[in-house]
Amino acid sequence: MAGEPISPRRLALAYLSVYGAPGKRTDTQNLVWADMESFCHAYRLSVESLSNFDMSENNMLVNEGRRSVWLRARGQILSAQAPEPAPLKATRVRRKT
Repeated sequence: MAGEPISPRRLALAYLSVYGAPGKRTDTQNLVWADMESFCHAYRLSVESLSNFDMSENNMLVNEGRRSVWLRARGQILSAQAPEPAPLKATRVRRKT
């Protein structure tokens, strides 16, 4: 597979195969997906206060990085569930003479 180009559709379908579709996931997929949502702060603010109520920029950056992983997986799953796009038609360009 090294060096072989992978189509966006194939990649999206691979994510769907690994993580499953919402409402159709196995118990194992649900367990992993729930852990990903929690660990990646999918539904929480990125900014967290420390015990002294100061905001930590480093924590925010880490949380945003985690969230980007969850968003990537979720986006690929949604893309895989969309209808496959129709192939592009070749068009000819007329040149002015």
